This record gives sequence, C-alpha cells and structure tokens, in this order.
Amino acid sequence: MEKPFIHGKPPELDEKICEELICQQYCYRGRIIDEANAVYLRFAGQWHMLYFDCGTIFWAEDEDGPMTVEATEEGYSCPLIDLGEEYGLKGKVVVSCEGRRIPGGAEVELSFENGTRLIFRNENGINSYVV
Repeated sequence: MEKPFIHGKPPELDEKICEELICQQYCYRGRIIDEANAVYLRFAGQWHMLYFDCGTIFWAEDEDGPMTVEATEEGYSCPLIDLGEEYGLKGKVVVSCEGRRIPGGAEVELSFENGTRLIFRNENGINSYVV
C-alpha cells in the first residue's frame, strides 16, 4: 500500500483519550455539499484539525477548535456535527490512527478501544466519513 501525501505533522493519537471529535460540514442552499469539510479532534486539551484537498491529508494544531459558520446571504453554512457524542467516542482510547492512499484520494482511519472504526475519506474530491 502506498503512503499518502501528508502536509503537516500528524498528531500521535495512539493510546490517547478522545475528549472531542467534531465534524464540520459544508452546506449550500440547505444541501450538504461536503459531509466532512474539516474534522476537529481534541486530545490532552489540544485541538487538532484534519482536512483533505486533492487526495492530500492535512493536519494542523488549532488553538480555538471548531466554529459554526453561517453566511445566509451567500447561501452557505458550515454546521458542526458532534461525532464523539453521536457514536459514544468521548472518553474512549484511540487504538490507532492511520492514513492511506485509496483510488481517487486518501483516507484516515481512527480505531477505538470499543471496536468502533471511524474513517474520514477524500475520494474524487468528495469528503465523507463512515463508521
């Protein structure tokens, strides 16, 4: 398997407790265009941001964490989805965090101690996640 293109330094999440896991979507005129525009993860009090562009995985530390964006006059919004709460991942330990290339893009898979696998994927310019 080929290694993915990565920009920034991936955080070391293995064996760390997930404090927050928030997905920021991108919506235009009420329709979800990008299911996983950016992902915000907090471990040991530090926010990390994960996003993709053209099959490249981007990692960055983030000081403020996620923010809801809404520009109703332009017709777009970026609502936040609390995946940590929705899938019972808050307080769970990450067993592994792996990035890899896939046909048409890249993905990052988080595996948790409770057996849940959360995959963020950029495939042919479309960002999504699967549990």
